[in-house]
Amino acid sequence: GIVGYMHGDDYYIHVESCANYGDITGNTSTTGGIVGSIPSLRGRIYYCVNHGSVTSTEACCTGGIIGKMGVDPVGTYQSTNLEIGWCANTGNVTCLGDSEVGGIVGFAQEGAVDWNDQDSYVHDCYNTGEISESGGEAGGIIGYSDRYCYLKCLANYGETDYAIVGDYKYGPDLYDDYTYYTKGSPTNNIADTYLSDPSKQESYGGFDFSNSWQMY
Repeated sequence: GIVGYMHGDDYYIHVESCANYGDITGNTSTTGGIVGSIPSLRGRIYYCVNHGSVTSTEACCTGGIIGKMGVDPVGTYQSTNLEIGWCANTGNVTCLGDSEVGGIVGFAQEGAVDWNDQDSYVHDCYNTGEISESGGEAGGIIGYSDRYCYLKCLANYGETDYAIVGDYKYGPDLYDDYTYYTKGSPTNNIADTYLSDPSKQESYGGFDFSNSWQMY
């Protein structure tokens, strides 16, 4: 939607304050409403929103904000891998093939081994769009989470298979705090909370309504 591919080796890559309103269609490895892929360390996406539909016609990692992010170290863990924060998706995200599909990110690579170390960190994001893929494992926020990904202050309101995470590498290595949903299955090793009244601020424990979130 904004950038197809960004690669920076050892440099920090920041994508900030971007919005997409157009419909996006991809047919190769990654498709995203804001960025297709950042296969690098230290990638950061902040304050972005996608309102257009995002569609992959093949088996692509597909996300409302980004299709695939981070580096696979081919080992135990990876520090300073990725961060996505303060982002939202309202468009429908669809993959016509069997792949990783999420309302915010399709495929999030792994972090380091410590609890909530923020080396693979997705936080303060929400989705309202319909998220779907032919394999039936789409996630309201993340399509596929690799090891040691830390999820915090997330909300899914859109129709999808799994409320927060569609699939993951190892269940015990997936960490989350303050993840909420109104639609989708709550399974897949996420301690998420169903919002019986999503219009009330007090329903969202852990959310910072002074600086990051606002009810509307």
